[in-house]
Amino acid sequence: MVPPADLPNAMALGSILSSAGRILGMSLAGALLPFTGNGGLFVINAASFFVVIAAVAAMRRAELHPLATAERQPGAVRDGLRYVLRTPWLLVVLALWFVSGSVGRNFQVTMAAMSAGPLDAGAGGYGLLSTVFAVGTVLGGFLAASRPHLTIRLLLLTAFVTGVAQAVSGLMPGLWTFAALMLPIAAGAVTVDTTVSARAQLDSPEPMRGRIIAALSIVSAGAGALGGPLLGWLSDAMGPRAALEIGGVACVAAALLAAVVLARLSGRTIRQAARLRPRLENA
Repeated sequence: MVPPADLPNAMALGSILSSAGRILGMSLAGALLPFTGNGGLFVINAASFFVVIAAVAAMRRAELHPLATAERQPGAVRDGLRYVLRTPWLLVVLALWFVSGSVGRNFQVTMAAMSAGPLDAGAGGYGLLSTVFAVGTVLGGFLAASRPHLTIRLLLLTAFVTGVAQAVSGLMPGLWTFAALMLPIAAGAVTVDTTVSARAQLDSPEPMRGRIIAALSIVSAGAGALGGPLLGWLSDAMGPRAALEIGGVACVAAALLAAVVLARLSGRTIRQAARLRPRLENA
């Protein structure tokens, strides 16, 4: 729907709308519940999908931005996986995203464990933390949308800082201090997600764009499927605070390792270009 230059900002704005809708939707549901009951809320929610369908149907095709498409042929999925495996920088970025997504973004688990355990805040505390986290995602979306470029350097820095904040959050003594750290952590998580999606799509050939998006979905789903049970087990075995600290340290280590590997890959690319330049000049 937008030209490539506007893709990072569009994804960030989409994250803002998603998070704002989550906040407003929960608030509206709470206000309507006494009048409609649970069943009425389900009916209203189902009806809202017709608004989405109508909006999609009203889009003007002439204003869309067509992309180059890959030919449909047997083995297309394997070709997409081969491209990812043969593109070292993309493999490193996806690995970092997997680590941060599995032990760094599964705060539904750790917030619930902290509320029920060390913070002794119960369901009300969990609701407060969920709202604060959603507000943080909105702030992160605005931050990402306001930047002219979402770079790999921004990704590495944000992943590192968010990991440090997560590790520190495990030391917070009370509900409000813990909630205060949820704001930058949520903002950092949105910035990381948006930057990974933007760079993976924009820095890959257009015919591979759909397969890259599929790879992003696979990594995201795999991170959630692995990280949730892992953090739950750590919370039961070692306590929620230790689970947060271990996850934060793992994210920091992944960001540092990714920075080192990407720096080496960049240096190797520069050296290869330097060796190639004299040959082109003499040709």
